[in-house]
Amino acid sequence: MRRSSVTVHLPHLVPEVDVPRHLSVPLTLMTKAGAQGVTTLELQAAGCLYPSKSVSKLKERGALIRTEKCKAIDVHGTSRRSIARYTYQGWVMEKEMADKDGNNIKDRL
Repeated sequence: MRRSSVTVHLPHLVPEVDVPRHLSVPLTLMTKAGAQGVTTLELQAAGCLYPSKSVSKLKERGALIRTEKCKAIDVHGTSRRSIARYTYQGWVMEKEMADKDGNNIKDRL
């Protein structure tokens, strides 16, 4: 069975990218969440079984994603510490990196 790719429209300088279907869910959720980002628990609830692996694969393809630890409440109402929060920052462009406001960030890294 051949895997199909899904085109995800990005909110910044790079208008869209083609990614495998299983990576389109976390990328779409991150871009829609904006500055507040999305947690591991939210990604799992949306059907992403391995959020950290999906984020790693997106980073390999060029996504600039900030990862930070936070507290979150799971579906059972239990407070959980050290849950990852992922925030989409931009996409690496050919020979140049653009952040969410379209400015080159190569010098800032």
